Order: sequence, then C-alpha cells, then structure tokens
Amino acid sequence: MRLRNRRQLARQHVPLHARRRSGRLRRRAGILLAPVFLLSLGLPQSTNSAVGADECTVSAILVNSCRPWLGVVVDGYPGVGGWRNQVLAHEQRIGRQVDVVHQYHPPGIANQSLTADELFFVNRGTILYINWRPITKWVDAGGGNATINAHIDQMANSIKAVSPHKVIVAMHGEPERFVSPGTSACPFLKGNYGSPAQYRAMWQNVRNRFDALGVNNVVWAMNYLGYYRWDCLFPELWPGNHLVDWVLWDPYIGPNERWDQFVGYFYDALESKSDANHDYNSKPWGIAEFGYWYGTNQNEAYRMYDDIRASLNAGRFPRLKLYEPYDTANEVADTRISYTANGVLDPMEQQRYNLLANDPLLTDDGAPPPPPPPPPPGTDHFAGCDTSVESGLSCFSGTYAGVMPTLQSADGHAGTRSVQVTNSTGSTSTQGLNAKPTPVGSTVVGRTYTGGVWVKASQVGRPLTLLLRERRPANGTAPPNGYTAVTWTATDTQWHFLTGSYVAKEAGNQLTYSVYSSNMPVGSWLRADDFSLTSS
Repeated sequence: MRLRNRRQLARQHVPLHARRRSGRLRRRAGILLAPVFLLSLGLPQSTNSAVGADECTVSAILVNSCRPWLGVVVDGYPGVGGWRNQVLAHEQRIGRQVDVVHQYHPPGIANQSLTADELFFVNRGTILYINWRPITKWVDAGGGNATINAHIDQMANSIKAVSPHKVIVAMHGEPERFVSPGTSACPFLKGNYGSPAQYRAMWQNVRNRFDALGVNNVVWAMNYLGYYRWDCLFPELWPGNHLVDWVLWDPYIGPNERWDQFVGYFYDALESKSDANHDYNSKPWGIAEFGYWYGTNQNEAYRMYDDIRASLNAGRFPRLKLYEPYDTANEVADTRISYTANGVLDPMEQQRYNLLANDPLLTDDGAPPPPPPPPPPGTDHFAGCDTSVESGLSCFSGTYAGVMPTLQSADGHAGTRSVQVTNSTGSTSTQGLNAKPTPVGSTVVGRTYTGGVWVKASQVGRPLTLLLRERRPANGTAPPNGYTAVTWTATDTQWHFLTGSYVAKEAGNQLTYSVYSSNMPVGSWLRADDFSLTSS
C-alpha cells in the first residue's frame, strides 16, 4: 500500500533522517495516519497508474518506509475507566492519534481472545500489538498439552477473525527474565518458566498451530528485555529467522543514564551478534516499552525525551521503526508521562513528551494533526468522596475484617493524610478497609470498572491487595470469576500505585471496593490514599 509524499523520494531506502527535508507522509483530509488506515482496512497495494514513485509504502510486515510508528502502553490514570478510554485520554494529552496500541494477555482461558477494547482499535484503523503468554511454564505450550493447545487455537481463531487487519504478536515478552537457572550457561538467571529450548519449542508449536488454522494476518515480534547481563541469552532464545518478523526490546532510562548509551548498547549488540542463524539485521527493530525508571530528578526525564528527538534527527538508530512509551503506573514503578516517579502531577514532563510525539520525524508533514475524538463519558463512583482524605476518612471508613480504619495525619501520598489500618487484634490476621457506602449499587453487564489506590506497607514483604468484587444483593455471593484482585508484595516502604479493571458479569449487582493485607503480624499496618473508581 502506498501514501503520497510531498516530493519524490530519490530512493525509498534512504535513511529517514536524510529525507527529512525531501519528503514525509502527507496528511490527507479525514485520514490521520493513512498507512495504518489502509492496512487495517485490508486494502492491497495500489496499482493505479496515477500513483507515482513519490510515495511511501507500508510493507506486509507493517514497516513504514518513511518514518517510525508511534505507539503507546498506557494505564493507571485516575478517573479514566477502562483501557480503551486510557488510550483515548493519552491521545488527548498528546494531541494526536497513535499508530500502535500495545496490550498484554496473561495466561488463562479468559485471556486467549482479543477483547472488545482491542477490537475497537483494530476497527478504528490502529495497529494492535499484543504481548501474549499462552502459559506460564513454557514446556506446557510445547505441543503435548491438549488443554493449552486449545487455548492457543482460541487465540489463533480470534486473531484470524479480524483479517485482513493485521496484529503484531510477541510471544511471552522479555523472556530473559524468566529463564530457569541451570538451563543455560548465562549467569544471573532468576526465572522459573523453563529453558531457552522450551521457549523455542513453545514458539514453534504456536506457529505450527496458527499455520494449520490458516492464520495469515499475524506479524510476529521477538520482544527482548535488552538487559546487559543477559545479552548471552538472546541468541539462545531466538525462535528462528523464519519465525520472527520484528525484533523489539524494552529500555528504561534510570538516574544518570542517557538514551544513546542505554539504547545503543543493545542496538549495537544485536548488530554485532547477527549471523546466518540469528539474522537480526534482516528484521525491522523497535522499542516496545520505554520510560524514565526509578529516578527522582525530573530534569533527567525531560532530557530523555530531548535525547530521543536528537537521536531521531541525527539518524543514530535507523533500524528503529517503532517507539512506544510505557505511560503507566504499576506495583513496581510509576512511569506515567504526566507524573513524577513519586506520583506527583508534572505538566512539564507531558509537554516535553508532546514535542517528541509531534516531531515531524514521527508524524506526517504538513498542517498540525487534528485532535483525536474525546473519550466517551465515564462515571466517577467516588465523585462525592474526599479521595485524598484530607478532610477526614470520607468514604473509606468501612472495616474489612473487624479493625476500624484510622486517619493518619502525618503521611499522605500527595497531601499530608492517608487511611491507616493497623492489626491490633492480638494475632496474625487479614485486615483492611472497604469503601462505604458500597460505591456501585447496580452493575451494568459488560461495563468496565477500574479502581486505583496508592498504598504503603509498614514492612518489606507484606502483600497489599486492591479487590473489586461483584456482589449479588440477595445473598452476597459473587458470579463465577466475579472479582478482580491486584496484589503488590512490598519491596520497600514507599508509596506504590495499584490499579485493576473488572468487567461486570451480571446486571443489578453491587460492586465492592476493598484494600487489604493478608496475614498481617500484630502491630503492622497498611496505608492507602488517593482512591479512584470509574466505569465506562
């Protein structure tokens, strides 16, 4: 498929930075990112004689010949219910639509199909990229487990159903993290998922089953972590030249680190290790996740975005065809673009990223892009509550297992106060808090409810859980799989963000909201602050 450039490109393989003045994608009326729209609609390459050589192309494996794609991993913004709305809100913040949306499918039968939110973006004309884990133990997906084979077939048929739209699939991203000690000569192994040979066998079995079902709309991506201590693993994990279309990795920039240094390490390692059996250099490469990690100096975060722009303009990494920020907060770290690592809103960081997202080398040439459509309206179920508890316990005074929550007036996440639950029972027990009154009085089938909370533990090793549970008012029972529980086991005693989403199974039920810690020793406590619960 082809897109008209402003001027004729002398040669389509000329590096992007060398073409910066000579031609870029032209924006057409009504089409924001034409190659994505045409490809997702399944249009063949144009054979119209009126279309000349002055055009960019999008290849069968989704490589844009004129510029890298811009994608996003996004979640964890308060007051925004559901992943679809998280993406749409991200687009509002940056003032443009993204080319690629990136989502994750963990093991389990419920996660072996594309979701309604993912189908929304596929049908909108945006490239969908999924990180998919068919199973935790790689050996179980090697072909000998009929149940897991059925799960694989379910995902295959789900993707096949959206053809001719194409989907990028990465099989069990960042596999270096999960290689079991003793299965490779590489040092520092910490995982328990299996050996490199079992990982390769899983990949081959999945490809065999997809091929047998006639699935021809997948672009296969090898998504490495890219950590320097495990660079000896990436040749061992390589599924095979004929099984991989893209190579991607996930660099995170920490204190006193620079983009060119950190990204350049793995970039150069791939080039140097490429050979006939590991032909990385024949593939397009990309950044599947990036962010400013663990640092507290916001000037370094700003500099990271500036460094990326500078590397684009200098043509430092011409093999990179995709850039995706990790605009989210989870139990490990807060890498949201609009916030500091401590969860404090920072509009300046968002502005610096927006300069990158709208750089001409990542967008079509010409007039500024029209803003994306606003997210559909959602419901804030804590609208009448003081979610930062600065004025008191507000809606967060309900007991979870007998101990009354108290107001902690000397330690808050964003302000000075938070809710504290201390195990004062005299024995180890599970304690926590409930939102009171019940925040959702009548659930709507298919509606997505997204909760969030900042939590802190009194000691390392304590598990802290956010629980959303659908409850039948007649008898207090839940529908099958009628809950979402997200747990962080404390690695420090700082504030961390928990977030989880739940899709209602039945109509007219209540949805409860709880924060708790299991098996709390006597005297230990948990703190919670900046609560959120929205739906859409």
